Formats: sequence, structure tokens, C-alpha cells
Amino acid sequence: MNRGVYTAAAGMAASQRWLEITANNLANASTTGFKREAAVFNESLLRTLAEGNGRGRVVGELGTGPLEAATTIVFQNGAITSTGNPLDVALRSAEGLFAVETDAGIRYTRSGAFSQNREGELATLQGLPVLDTQGNRIRLQPGEASISADGTVTNRGQRVGQIGVFWGTFQRYGVGLFESADAAPVARVDLATQAIEQSNVNAIEEMVTMIKVNRAFEMAQRSITSHDEATGRLMDILRQS
Repeated sequence: MNRGVYTAAAGMAASQRWLEITANNLANASTTGFKREAAVFNESLLRTLAEGNGRGRVVGELGTGPLEAATTIVFQNGAITSTGNPLDVALRSAEGLFAVETDAGIRYTRSGAFSQNREGELATLQGLPVLDTQGNRIRLQPGEASISADGTVTNRGQRVGQIGVFWGTFQRYGVGLFESADAAPVARVDLATQAIEQSNVNAIEEMVTMIKVNRAFEMAQRSITSHDEATGRLMDILRQS
């Protein structure tokens, strides 16, 4: 009977992890450029059952519960919303991130809500400098500035740089940022100007998922209780025999 308890406990652990991911997605449903996460689960151990002490005909398989195999980032486009801000841009393609400079090195973001920081550089709302295709900061002088659909930054009628858009293998790094060891500039940049990309989280779908996962957790919990009660009854029978 312990096998059933272990399987149900694995289900509870998987449900707990799934709930954490879903809750984080919901918490960022209104975060600009946020990309939702999805969990992938496999059987922790799959056993083949056969007749004749395992030497005969295969009669089935026995699982021992789910195990998280990976957590993936879903780079699906979010809705694009017009803002009227000449420094706001949104990537039309699902492939591509902007490069920014942080204390830990170059990181990447999907949020194109840009402004001018205290040093006169194009930067994120958090003050992180936005980098061009060569990994350099883009400096702006006081005056009119705009960004074209190919990422070209114009300031006071002069071209001052081109926003770098990169693609590769990414992992989440803190809030709204990603890190990569192989990111390279994309060949063609297509930006929606004076606009930002919303989160790609569908709040209704995530809430439905949360309800389903909560029910799965409760079912696994009841299964453990049933196994525990059955074990107790068996011990009583053995003691009385």
C-alpha cells in the first residue's frame, strides 16, 4: 500500500509546482512584455509488468507518479497596445528580445516601454540602458526623438543608433529579464512603433487551470488518506489474528 501513498504524494508535489507556476503567471497578467511559463511532467518511474516473475508476456505498465521534466517559457505574442509615446516599441515577431545592460552583464527583455534616463540614454522604465546591435548604449540629446519600424533611433533629425533585437536560448532572470549564452542579432527587425506589448497570459485560462490543479491536489490528498485508513484496518486485522 505504500506504493499508492508514494504515487499520490508525487501527484501532490507536481500539483503544488503547477500551482506555483500558474500563480506567477496570474500575478504578471498585466506586466508589459511578460511571457508565461508552462510545466512539462513525465512519469518519475515507469515499470513494465510481465507474467512469470517478469519473464513472460507483458501485461501492462505501472507508473509511480508524475515528475516535473522541465519548465518552458512560452514566447507567444501578447496583444499590442498603442501608447502614443515616440520611444515605445513592440516586437511583432514572437522571436526576439531587446538587449539591456545590467550590473550582472547583458540581459534581455520583451518590454519595449522605453524612455530617456538621467544620463541621456535610451533606457527601460527601470533605468537599464537599451543596447544597439553592437552592444553599445544609445545616447540621446535633448530634443525630439523617435524609433522607426526597423529599430532605427532618430534624435533631432539625426540617426543615433539602431536598437538591437536578439534571439537564442533564454532563461528567466529575475523580474521581466532573461539571460542567454548564445543570443545573436536577428536578421530582420519589425517593430510596432509608439506601442507596447502586453503580457501573453490569458487570465481566464490560468484561473481555470488553477481550479483544475487544486482539484487534482485534493484528490491525491484524499487518496493518501484512504490508503492510510486501509493500512490501519489491515494492521488491526493482523493484530487480532
